[in-house]
Amino acid sequence: MYSKTLKKLSIMLLAAILLMIIPQSLSINFQECEVETEDNFMAQEFTVYIPYHDPAIINVSSLVSEATIGDVIPIEVTVKNNGTEVESFPVELYANSVQIGKINISNLMPTKTLKKTFNWNTEGFDEGRYVIKALIPPVLGEENVKNNYFIDGIVHLRFPAQPFHDVAIESVSVDKPEATIGETITITVHVKNLGNFTEKFRVEAYANQTSIGNQTLKNVTPLKEEIINFTWNTTNFKEGKYYIKVIIPPLPAEKNTENNVYEYREITLLLPAPGAWNLFIILLIIILLLLLLLTRFALRRKKRKAKRGHLAALIKLSLMRPPGFEPGSSAREAGVLPG
Repeated sequence: MYSKTLKKLSIMLLAAILLMIIPQSLSINFQECEVETEDNFMAQEFTVYIPYHDPAIINVSSLVSEATIGDVIPIEVTVKNNGTEVESFPVELYANSVQIGKINISNLMPTKTLKKTFNWNTEGFDEGRYVIKALIPPVLGEENVKNNYFIDGIVHLRFPAQPFHDVAIESVSVDKPEATIGETITITVHVKNLGNFTEKFRVEAYANQTSIGNQTLKNVTPLKEEIINFTWNTTNFKEGKYYIKVIIPPLPAEKNTENNVYEYREITLLLPAPGAWNLFIILLIIILLLLLLLTRFALRRKKRKAKRGHLAALIKLSLMRPPGFEPGSSAREAGVLPG
């Protein structure tokens, strides 16, 4: 019984070994004999993503071209992310070859543009001409670095000017060059503080030598302009031509006083046109003069006629003188005229 069982186990073990060996040998034989192999492979498309880094400076400009040493000058920088990744990077700013500051850009999205302003304190710089530059150091993986550098804007720095006083009349104008006596004329005056002190000063206006007004300006800061108006009431002025003159009395320590006087061209004042009542009076006077002339003419004519009648009577008398009439006797005595 035991031997039969052992025999069965031996047969089963042999069968298992054969099942493990035979498929491998069959597979090798199949591969060696296979003719159609195109369907033994399968292909699938896929995209390889390569990140692209390209931050760029597209503009740098200074808002002023001239400044005094010590001034603070705003400088505008515009950057753009031309890549495909969110970028954070510094922007270095230079005046000539001296670095004057740095702007940090954080998390700039792809295709986005950003404008930043940097305030340059010029204290300690020398007088001269400065070219403004901006630079982005290359970021990791960046290949195009040509647009990381931008040059634009020139600033001239000058030493502070020496303190001085100088106020000036820039221009004078009037609203009409001709007016009737009694009308008002507006005179507009532009003044400016050309010095570097805050000033208080008086502005005076004249028509020929007659004052037509004055105004006092206070707290006029350096380089500030002011516009003031004078109203000239021409009542009580005579007919004629008037020259407008505007004067700023010289300030203490002011050296340039030539620009403190401005003479404007002439203005003509005319007599008022006669009113309706004046016309009536003038017409009445003309009529009275005409009547007077007509009366005088009639009287003269009557007088001449009387004179001619008297002369005719004398002639008639002489023609009617009778014989024996002697000169010196009256016409009645001679019997020429009735008694």
